[in-house]
Amino acid sequence: MVLGLLDLFLGGSLLKVPTFFKKELFVVFIAGGLTLFSGCTLVCSGKKPSYCCVRFNVSFNLATVMICAVAFGTLVRHVPYQQHKYCKDYYCGSLDSHSVVLINGLMVVLVTCFLMQTFVSLAVVLIGLYLMLVYTPQDLEAPMCATSATAEPLCLLGDPSYAEPIRITGPFTHNHREPINMTGP
Repeated sequence: MVLGLLDLFLGGSLLKVPTFFKKELFVVFIAGGLTLFSGCTLVCSGKKPSYCCVRFNVSFNLATVMICAVAFGTLVRHVPYQQHKYCKDYYCGSLDSHSVVLINGLMVVLVTCFLMQTFVSLAVVLIGLYLMLVYTPQDLEAPMCATSATAEPLCLLGDPSYAEPIRITGPFTHNHREPINMTGP
């Protein structure tokens, strides 16, 4: 999410340069917004994981990989900022050397961010594909038992007249297929 915000802010600051290419910055804003949204979906799906969330994140991060790779390829061509390449007429104005160094620095940070976004999204896609291959849809769903304030799972089992819940301890990574036999209180 932070990289998406950084892309949007740096792209906005590059829009202020009068002799800068404006059409290529459209890809920067799309990639920044997509990265910001994919980070939000990763955080939200981490709170309530499900098989549907994994599939959505894999497909969405695959689109983010493609857009960030396109943005990387678009901006890497312009990294040594050469002002005379973008001027069409004689009166385009010129920037001093400090401004050109600043623009080069912004471009290098943007290119590095897009490279990092591509690798992070590719890692999310690969991990999601691994989870989809290894686990069945039922394994990725949320557990069926509610949790108490002490983070111990609570399950109501046995006789319905028995009002106090039974605390079961141990790892709850797998669902128990066989019924749990209980004897009286």
